[in-house]
Order: sequence, then C-alpha cells, then structure tokens
Amino acid sequence: MIYTYGDSFTYGDCEEIERVEKPFSELLSLHYNVPAVNNGVSGASLLDIHLRLTADILDFKKGDLVIIGKTLPDRVQVPCHGGAELDIWKQAFFSEQAYSDTHPYFTSNKWVRGFPVSDPKYLSEVIEKYFNRLPWNILESIPNRQFLKEFIPLYIIYSDAVKMNFEHFYNKTFYNLGLKLASRGIDVVIWNWDMWKILGTDENICRCEHWNQKGNSLFKDIVTYFLETRSSKLEILLDSHKVVKDYYATIR
Repeated sequence: MIYTYGDSFTYGDCEEIERVEKPFSELLSLHYNVPAVNNGVSGASLLDIHLRLTADILDFKKGDLVIIGKTLPDRVQVPCHGGAELDIWKQAFFSEQAYSDTHPYFTSNKWVRGFPVSDPKYLSEVIEKYFNRLPWNILESIPNRQFLKEFIPLYIIYSDAVKMNFEHFYNKTFYNLGLKLASRGIDVVIWNWDMWKILGTDENICRCEHWNQKGNSLFKDIVTYFLETRSSKLEILLDSHKVVKDYYATIR
C-alpha cells in the first residue's frame, strides 16, 4: 500500500484541468502494482499534514510506502466546520476558481485551507474578502482599517521571526516519525517543498505553476530512483538537489 501526504503538489492540482489525470501517487501505484491513497490537500499547512499523517499511523503495515511532502512553513491553517462559514471561505478564497464541492478543499470537515502569511498583499486581500462577506463588516470603520494596515506588517515580522523555528520543529517531527516507521519495515520518503521549483521548468508545469502530468511523471521517476539507490531503509530524507542531479546523470 502507498500513502502520500502533502499539499497541492501531492494532490495533483493543475489549474488548466482542475487536477492532473494521474498524480505521482497513482503513477507509483501503477509502477509497484499496489493500491495508493492520496492524502494531499491543496493549501495544507505543516500542521495539517502532521495531523493527517499521525491519524493514519497505526494503519501502516510492513512493506507499505509512506511519502511525506513538506510545505511552506509560514502557512496558517484555517479551521472551519461547514455551513455558512464554509461558504464564506469558499467565496473568499476561490471566487475565480471553479472547483466542485467534491474537491478536498470543501469536503474536509475540519481543516479547510492554509495560506502564506508572509505575503502582505495576499494577507490583506484574504482578510478583507472574508470580512466583506460577513453580515457585518468590521472593516467599514476607518479605525479598523487603520489597525489592519498597521497590524499586518507587525504580524509578518513576527511570522518571519518564528517560522524558522517552526520549520525546524516539523523537520525534526517528520524525521523522527519516519525513522520510527522505517524501523517497523515501512518504506518512508520525506521530500521538501524546494522540489517544486527544481522540477518547475516550463515543460513540467501548468500555468498555475503546479506540476503538470509530465512533472508528476518526473517526480515519480525520482522517487523510485531514490528508493532503489539509497543506502538503507533508514535513509528517508530525499535531498532534492542531490537526488535530481544523480538521477539526470543516470539517464544521459
């Protein structure tokens, strides 16, 4: 059995067609001839990936393959419990995107969407869109608008100060969990979000800068190469630059 965890790159987002026909999880499933469960959720934060992974941890069996894709450390996860609040978030985040109600953004009953807080323009837009769709709009007040204008830069300074420690915490957490699983005979691969850009050449991405089908196929090949060439099952961290360089050296 193959289990994958991560964000939109794991899920298989591609704006041009909503989702690629075969995300890398499905390609790995075909390669190894075993079922795969894709637990990627677009916009997921490190917290959400951790929660989904630990919720399933007792389901993993010897011989399974667990792939954990890390994401941006400054993503804030938005809790949501459905109903009117969910509709507000749908309108605020996806007014220009036509995802169906079966998309994982909207079927999740607790964690819906993460967004990066290091981008002041995006953070301002998200907050404004959200409050504009409430029955009362606290941002109509000039003092509140001034507060928001002053608050966002301060919040971003705070975020930048803590995110390095935050990322270090999850790096250590995923690594320790991975080693524990590997000691039980489970294959584990942990990959970092820098892989997005390393494989993000024009031929491998769609217009939303997610991997297209070719990008997903390439990442599948890189994962299988890593599994076949690593020194032991305890080597679980996929060093993006090194593995990609070594992989290309073998196919030239």
